[in-house]
Amino acid sequence: MAEVDVQNPVNGETACGSLLHQLQKIWDEVGETDEERDKMLLQLEQECLDVTRGKLTKLQSQGHTLILQALTDSKLELSTLLASLGEKSSVVIVHTSLNDATGVQSKNISNDTLARLANTVLALNEDKKQWLKKRSLFGHVTCKVSTSADEVTVPGALALDLIEQAKVEVKRLDM
Repeated sequence: MAEVDVQNPVNGETACGSLLHQLQKIWDEVGETDEERDKMLLQLEQECLDVTRGKLTKLQSQGHTLILQALTDSKLELSTLLASLGEKSSVVIVHTSLNDATGVQSKNISNDTLARLANTVLALNEDKKQWLKKRSLFGHVTCKVSTSADEVTVPGALALDLIEQAKVEVKRLDM
């Protein structure tokens, strides 16, 4: 009997179809009854369903775990952003079940809620960037304010003649 390559089925025939064809040949050679063939086909079908269900359950569990991890990571990032912005806001604006203070144990989150959470994180990141940009504009001022007068000026820097020169220069620039 010729063997059929299950990995590369010939003429577009599926691997399952080629295996069933081989099984049919064996049954014909052995003289298996239709009743025994049907029983074996049902058993094979049940085993196939069991394997498929097991793999599906495993994939669903992995997907659920990945979603929970992404949610945890997003909550941590959101908390970090809120803390860095000095906000006292809560993640309740995204979804009420995200507020740990409510005591709700179920964290059943829809794709829409995850999308809103992602949008909120993006908006907060943008707010943080703008806040840091504004803060950097005044960095030199805060640096100067925090230094002592002796560190900023040299003796005689505020002498009357220098102040008069500055007034004259300001008037000249105003014209």
